[in-house]
Amino acid sequence: MKKQSQMKIGESMVIIIIFLFLLVFGLVFYVKYKLISVESSAKENANLIAIQTVQKIQFLPELQCSIEGTINYNCIDIYKLASLSELSEEKKGVYESMFPKTKISVKQTYPTYLEWDVYGKASITGNKHLFPIPFAFYNTTANQHYFGYVEIQVFI
Repeated sequence: MKKQSQMKIGESMVIIIIFLFLLVFGLVFYVKYKLISVESSAKENANLIAIQTVQKIQFLPELQCSIEGTINYNCIDIYKLASLSELSEEKKGVYESMFPKTKISVKQTYPTYLEWDVYGKASITGNKHLFPIPFAFYNTTANQHYFGYVEIQVFI
């Protein structure tokens, strides 16, 4: 009788250990699935912020170029850009609500390489997602177009 009791206790222990093993395996799988889901939603959020930022940049009167009174979208006036990049940090605070957790820099690549830091604070930290968006640049005094891109860094 004692051996039968010990066998039943042993069987119960094995069943409990197998159940706990399956439970731990299931929890690990669930946590991994949730982490992947959270990462993908964070990337999607960064993409949405970048798209909103590009749309806001396109319609900023501080950067829009106009040729003979007609506003040209996807075009940035170089002189307006230079004056905006030279603003002090306290005056750039106006854009803080418009561009949350973003750093915006503009890079002209053709015919010469030039770079301007439009907006961004050095204190922004987090995972960085980089989005380069092509734009045309217009020099009003020389009446010439150049090519470059707006680099948007979204921190999450």
